[in-house]
Amino acid sequence: MKKLSFFLVALTALTLNLCAQDTKTSHNFAVSCGQADNVSYSYGQIFSHQVLADDGSDMVAGVQQAQLIHETLDTALCQNDVQPIAGFDFHSLDADGNLIPAGVYDSSHYNYSYLNYDSLMEITLTVWPIFEVYDTLRINYEDLAASGFEPGRNDRLLATENDCDSLVHYMVYVCGYPEVLDGDNNNYSNLWLGYECWTGSNLRTTHYTDGAEAPNMVYRSEDHSNEDANLSTYGRLYTWQTAVGLPENSTETPEHLADGGNFVQGICPIGWHIPTAENANDFSNNVANSLKSEDLWLVAGDNATGFDARPAGMYNPNTERFENLLGFTHFWTDSSISTFAARACSLAYGCNEVINENHNRNYGFSVRCVKDNAYSDTEWTEELRKTPKDE
Repeated sequence: MKKLSFFLVALTALTLNLCAQDTKTSHNFAVSCGQADNVSYSYGQIFSHQVLADDGSDMVAGVQQAQLIHETLDTALCQNDVQPIAGFDFHSLDADGNLIPAGVYDSSHYNYSYLNYDSLMEITLTVWPIFEVYDTLRINYEDLAASGFEPGRNDRLLATENDCDSLVHYMVYVCGYPEVLDGDNNNYSNLWLGYECWTGSNLRTTHYTDGAEAPNMVYRSEDHSNEDANLSTYGRLYTWQTAVGLPENSTETPEHLADGGNFVQGICPIGWHIPTAENANDFSNNVANSLKSEDLWLVAGDNATGFDARPAGMYNPNTERFENLLGFTHFWTDSSISTFAARACSLAYGCNEVINENHNRNYGFSVRCVKDNAYSDTEWTEELRKTPKDE
């Protein structure tokens, strides 16, 4: 009897140590401890359960769980779902922000079940792939609200296989703005040229949008002496310095990042800029005749693009004369080549190619402006960006 009492005392000390917390883990299974009528169960282990009477003297042996409750769970999620499930801390993006790989994942998860019986759940998680598509849309301003898109990047979900959504990324470019006002409040039409939005006629303002005067010239020669008619037909001519907003005869370069969104507004309306080197390259991809108006030229174009480039000629500071009306036109870009030269895009009668050349900054050339659509994204390939699809 004394030996039994000694055994029970020792077992009680062990039990108190085991039951210091509500839950202990051993061999991946939990041992739950409680008091009074809270009987504990554990699969694969024998332990004592302490039941305290009023005088603290009674104790009852624990009960061993007869068998492990074994469950299996098969579940499937789409690659862009974000939700936790038992046994998986599942998120759709990894630490670098990328979608986790599609595939089949297995996990074994211990969890409590009814009346503290140990339960082991084996889980198979299938992650179905989604498909990411990148596309470019051109939308007219008047249709923008009804389209449900915003200028720039838009993401849309489309249902596909296994009830999973495809993720479609649209880069949306907009043109056809009702108001494009220069420093004199002249309003300009605007049109698509590829994926870019250009003003539809040459600038004719005498002021910048901040009210400062913009030096300018109107074509005048012995054969073409009607300045009002020339202004109405061909717009004004500007030196490169005036076009980009520098003082006349300046050798400086305007601050800008040509293709990164920080454009040179110069003499253009707010929200528009002097064409960049990239704009000029895209412009040069067009057939010259498709850019030229159907009249005025010595050899007319077909104006297939609607750009309506007119043979506005130029002012030559070397001869101090206006030259080449009806035969040539030149458009300044923001690209400075040196302290005395800059890049321009030129069209010539009888030539079906756009000419990119460097010219003295003091020449008087025409100016067209491009909308500030700075929607560059490395995920958009050059092919997609240059082949927009009409909405």
